[in-house]
Amino acid sequence: MLKWERKEEGGDSEVYRYWVGHMGDPKQDKAELEAVSPALQAARVTRPVLLLHGKDDGVVPVSQSQAMYKALVKAGKDVRYVELASSGHGYRTDADNLTYYTEILAFLERNLPAD
Repeated sequence: MLKWERKEEGGDSEVYRYWVGHMGDPKQDKAELEAVSPALQAARVTRPVLLLHGKDDGVVPVSQSQAMYKALVKAGKDVRYVELASSGHGYRTDADNLTYYTEILAFLERNLPAD
């Protein structure tokens, strides 16, 4: 995420400084960042995971969910990944809303049945 923000906004941008302030400095805090990186900790996941991500997300790049999905698959975890074709970080089209809620309901029915 920090690499993406630096590339997109620049290392001296307010956005990049915000994320460094909240997450840590990638140079000074590298070990700590790696220790809490979800993708680097995929082997520790013990429950099924559903990842839903809008392709038009301008806040969190879709590559973040793609990387998490790949890490979970590589670790042999139960994961479902769905990209929402026309949605961003805070909005979804009607069609994507239908996919979003359908996927959530199916995931819950499979992993947390009401019986």
